[in-house]
Amino acid sequence: MHTKFSFIFLFGVLLIYTCNSKQGGSQNEPRTADPSTEAVQPISGEEPKEEEPIISPKLPDMVIWSGSRSPGGIVSPGTKCTFTFEVRNIGQESYNGTIMLGGPGIAAKGFSGLDKGETKEATVNFTAASRGAKYELRFTVDPDNVIRESNESNNASQLYIIQTTN
Repeated sequence: MHTKFSFIFLFGVLLIYTCNSKQGGSQNEPRTADPSTEAVQPISGEEPKEEEPIISPKLPDMVIWSGSRSPGGIVSPGTKCTFTFEVRNIGQESYNGTIMLGGPGIAAKGFSGLDKGETKEATVNFTAASRGAKYELRFTVDPDNVIRESNESNNASQLYIIQTTN
């Protein structure tokens, strides 16, 4: 007995065509798949548990939302590079004190507090002094962890690289 099977998926239904030259019956007669052979997901016996919501204390949470540098590219020694950042309070409470923005080797810049959901622009300048140098700068809002926040690990900017000409 020689049987040839062709499988065709049409609108999400599996149709099986059986062509048999040795048996009677019409060739290419479509049949639907036997429901008893369909794959069934195993049942684990446990209902899936809903994840517990993470409840963070009602605290502010300062983040560097976006940043830019001007001028871009390789610069001459002595060039003042200006970094402009949007600092946002994504926490559940406002903060009324001074917020610092700075980093290692960078003069910190302070500005007044942020309400919950508020964004302020802050500008920091850095002068690339040495010839043929590569500076790697990462800015941090609240670099000294003075502000008690709901998440203390999300305060840093991306890494900025400044290269100077020889």
